[in-house]
Amino acid sequence: ASVYSGPAMLLPWYAVLGNHDYGYGSTGVNAQINHDVNYLNDPNNVWHMPSTNYRQRFNLSDNGILDIIFIDTTTLAPNECKNCNKQTSDS
Repeated sequence: ASVYSGPAMLLPWYAVLGNHDYGYGSTGVNAQINHDVNYLNDPNNVWHMPSTNYRQRFNLSDNGILDIIFIDTTTLAPNECKNCNKQTSDS
């Protein structure tokens, strides 16, 4: 059985990039973002990462609003991110 097929996995997942996502330069980063964009209107899509940095707004049951800001902090420390903004040889 797939570990991704259980009912708990069918909830929305909001992702943010980290240093390990840059191992393939911008190709790997773009592939992850494009996955979200390509399946944006798919009701079965539970993966959300529309950009390297984004805001997600949730309307709460008490009429309040919760804003969560997703920030890829890897690019804020360029010395720690040797592969940030680099292209691979096949891109």
